[in-house]
Amino acid sequence: MTQGTTIRRIADLDELEAVGPLWKELHDGCEYSHVLMDHRWVLAWWRHFGAGKAQHTLVLSTGSTPVGIVPLAITKGLEAYPFRDAYVSCPDDYRHLPSLRWQRVVPVRRLTFPINIISGNARGQFIFPQPERSLYAALAGYAQTTSGSWDVATLPGLRSWTHEDAMLGATIDSVGLSLGTRRSMRDMLYADLPPTWPEFLKSRSRSFRENLRRDVKKIEQDFAHLGPMKVSNFRGPDVVANLNRLFALEEQSWKVSDEKERRLHLALDDRARSFFREAATRFSADDDANLLILSFGDTDAAGLFNLERGGTSLGLTLYRSEKLGKPVTAAPLFQNLVESCISRGMKRIDFNGYTRNYAKWAKDHHTYTRTIFFNSRPYSQMLRAVDNSAVALSRLVSPRGNAPVEQARTPS
Repeated sequence: MTQGTTIRRIADLDELEAVGPLWKELHDGCEYSHVLMDHRWVLAWWRHFGAGKAQHTLVLSTGSTPVGIVPLAITKGLEAYPFRDAYVSCPDDYRHLPSLRWQRVVPVRRLTFPINIISGNARGQFIFPQPERSLYAALAGYAQTTSGSWDVATLPGLRSWTHEDAMLGATIDSVGLSLGTRRSMRDMLYADLPPTWPEFLKSRSRSFRENLRRDVKKIEQDFAHLGPMKVSNFRGPDVVANLNRLFALEEQSWKVSDEKERRLHLALDDRARSFFREAATRFSADDDANLLILSFGDTDAAGLFNLERGGTSLGLTLYRSEKLGKPVTAAPLFQNLVESCISRGMKRIDFNGYTRNYAKWAKDHHTYTRTIFFNSRPYSQMLRAVDNSAVALSRLVSPRGNAPVEQARTPS
């Protein structure tokens, strides 16, 4: 820890629940209101995915004034080290990647954020209203003092455009930790929202407007035999009451089907469904959740679940039925999402991934980076040597001789 900055660790769910008002106050003061850094989301994550993990939620203070929160977790398990997929955040994630599932032979204690593939948070993990270098130095100091409990630290979601990764990296060596050489970046899409839907359309290309009209007309024609098209927009308690319709669509999607060959398997289980139910309950209690269902007559065709905070809406999960005989475009859902967000005064939509479909609606993207570092203990240094050797080997076989850059993009 740096002089003048103190750190208090929160280690259990009761303490984490109690810090909610302070968390909200600090989060409201941040420039970027990343939805999945909300206290309600992180608390639900710990309640459903925290088994076997050590909680290190840190409250940073200057004197008696809280100035930041950093939610951390230490996971333990076998990993396919150093061949670590860009999607993997904890050992539990390997079940979604069959290609690596049977290569998990190396025991690793990993210091990271409370995230996994299902929760999918890749944006801004530090709640710092005033992101000064002293706070990152204090975090590095804490990592050093607890180095006996972890082997590798992996911190994704750092804001490269604000030099957050550079500020953290500059403090690592000074406390006796060692930066890794592996680079990792992840692009996340967003769209700024104007005051009206016509203004949004005007800001898009002629091709976008024509394709939107064509896609909406085509889907109405393709499924007219099922009944009239309708987009139902649920808020408040109706979100939770209709969430099973979203889960039913998930069961009819490519994500649980074996018909398509894919690297990433994203099927939900009972624990994941319970997690989404709790998150939906907590957010909808404050009218910060929205569920859209696209249907034809009595047949549901697609669903979109999104969460809101501080003027930002996050399109969280999208499921489309593969059982209707023809492809289901999400155009009517996204049009309804944008129109409803504008009507509620939202300023921005974040997309939880990077797909061709999301890219049609997005304005731009931010690039988030992942910082990896090691401690001075022999096992950690051995892991560092192995990882750096793997990176060096990749450099040799890279056509341009550059260090490999891992990128994770959600399948369309």
